[in-house]
Amino acid sequence: MIEEQIQNLTEKVNQLTQLVYELSKAITPCEQSSVSNHHVLTDIEGAMRITGKAKPTIYANARKGIIPHYKRGNKLYFYEDELYQWIEGGRQNCYGINSEEMLKEIRQGIHHLPSSNR
Repeated sequence: MIEEQIQNLTEKVNQLTQLVYELSKAITPCEQSSVSNHHVLTDIEGAMRITGKAKPTIYANARKGIIPHYKRGNKLYFYEDELYQWIEGGRQNCYGINSEEMLKEIRQGIHHLPSSNR
């Protein structure tokens, strides 16, 4: 009786294994987004579409160096793949300086007047 149960379970496991194998062959692997593989130049409108941010916000972020951008004359340019990477990475700064280094530089630039002894 136990041997019959073991044989039935073995057959079911084999059937299940076969089904999983067939399903894995039927499912094609997910391809990465083709957009992120292209180094396509876009303007402020494209950056607005990709980030979902308003035009003044993008201008402010570009001025502060928060969002990766390029400037020629009075026009800002963005690469779509860089914007997607910036969004995915939660990128804080595109100049390679972290917040601690930035705070240190700010503190070094502060000069206090000596206190008077009255």
